[in-house]
Amino acid sequence: MDTVSVQYKLHLAESGPRSQTTHSFPVPSSTSHAIYYQGLTRALRSAIHGVGDDLTAWRDAVGGDEKHKEAGGGTSSTDE
Repeated sequence: MDTVSVQYKLHLAESGPRSQTTHSFPVPSSTSHAIYYQGLTRALRSAIHGVGDDLTAWRDAVGGDEKHKEAGGGTSSTDE
């Protein structure tokens, strides 16, 4: 059976959700190309949602920290 796998390691905040994650989603085998690609599409959608959920949790966990950094900084070259 084939799988769609996504692995990443985030280097953001020390106090947040897990920083290293691997998602694996099975793609059912089939002799029919249409059925195989339907299964592949489902696996890819699941991967997108899984990564999105993890990144949303990170954003929520470090969002306040990032706002404090931005508030303390000066003007950037794009502000001028």
